[in-house]
Amino acid sequence: TKALFVVKDATPGDVAERIAEAASTTLQQVERESDEKEDRQNRAAGVRRLWGPKYAFEVISAAIRACQAFYRARGEVISVGEALARMAAYFRVVYREEVELRKKRISLARREVMGRAGGFCSVPGCTRTAVHDHHIRFRSRGGSDEVANRTACCAAHHLRSVHRGAVRVSGRAGERLEWEFANGESFVTTGEDDIERTN
Repeated sequence: TKALFVVKDATPGDVAERIAEAASTTLQQVERESDEKEDRQNRAAGVRRLWGPKYAFEVISAAIRACQAFYRARGEVISVGEALARMAAYFRVVYREEVELRKKRISLARREVMGRAGGFCSVPGCTRTAVHDHHIRFRSRGGSDEVANRTACCAAHHLRSVHRGAVRVSGRAGERLEWEFANGESFVTTGEDDIERTN
C-alpha cells in the first residue's frame, strides 16, 4: 500500500529515496504526506477535492445542470462555480425560513403544553414547576410532536422517574392520562389541564 502512494508522486530520479523514506515511517504518515502534497497542487491549480458517495455527486451534478438550465432559459450563462454559489445562497434563505417557522411551531406548542397544567408538573401529587415537556409515547418509539402526545413535567420526575420506568403515563394529554407508579399506585387525570384526578 505504501508503494502505491510512493509511485503516485515519485520520479525516476527520486524513487529510491522515496522508497527508503516510506520504509522508515508508518502507512498513515505516507498517506497523509501524499494527500497534503495533492491538496497543495490542487489549491495551486484552483481545484478542490471532495469525497463522498457516488450518488451524492450524481445528485449535485444534476442540480448544477438544472440551475444552469434555469438561468440559460432567462438568457444568462453561468459557470459550474456560479451555479453552486447561487444554489448555496438559495438554500441558506430557504433553510433559515424553515428554521424560523419550526421554532415558532415548537414554541407555540411548548407554551400550550407547559401552560396546560398551570405551569406545574402534571405527575399526580407533584407540586413542582414544570420545566420539561415529556412525550407520552416516546419519539424513539414513533411518538409524534403533537400537543396531545406531550405533557409538562418537573425535571426530577421527567429524568429520574418517567425515563427510568418508575412512572408510566399513557393516553392523550388534555383529555385523559393514565399514570402507573412502580409502587403499584395508579391514577387517571382528565380534562384540559391534565390534573383533574380520578381513582
